[in-house]
Amino acid sequence: MPDMWKRYEVKLDFTGRVMAGIPKHPDIIKSWLEARMPTFAPPDAVPLEELADEVALAVSAVATQENKVWCGFMGDESGIYVPGFHLKAHLKDAANTTKDFQKIKALKSKVADRVFVEEDRLYFQQRGKKHVMTPDGYWEHAVHVMTMQGPRSALKRNDYVENPVIIAHLRVLEDNVVKESVLRELFTYGSVRGFGSERGLGNGRYEFELKAL
Repeated sequence: MPDMWKRYEVKLDFTGRVMAGIPKHPDIIKSWLEARMPTFAPPDAVPLEELADEVALAVSAVATQENKVWCGFMGDESGIYVPGFHLKAHLKDAANTTKDFQKIKALKSKVADRVFVEEDRLYFQQRGKKHVMTPDGYWEHAVHVMTMQGPRSALKRNDYVENPVIIAHLRVLEDNVVKESVLRELFTYGSVRGFGSERGLGNGRYEFELKAL
């Protein structure tokens, strides 16, 4: 039986800062997860409270102050990382935006069903392939939100990593739908759109190398 998968290696070489986007405070993490979880959860799904605790433990440091939200990266003994599903979400976002340009209907759902990131954890690396153990710093800025009590301002901190590299491996269903040329267009768009938090300010842009294995 022929192999149904085609594998690729992709290297994202960031040209500037990659900003963290996971809140460090457990109560805020719970709200953050609630906003991202599907409406229906299977019976064997991890309870939200337990999942929030796990994320809180994995975030590289914990700090919060009144009127201040601090966002960090997840991390373990091997270094700080982004979950593999973040790269999948990045590709789905690019597919949704470029579907008309690529003249492929429902491209987002096609990518969702056919493209899979093999790694659960994508570690930030320095250009010498050494894992990044801690963020390079943080960026603090004001955010403005509308609440039931009216407009409010707060301070937000985002940890960041300068010029890291991420290497991931993709498994793509080889049914001639998501071709290598389609993947290249997705990463070409993503390299300008940016990866990670605060993309609207030009963060998370990268150069990429994609090769079939």
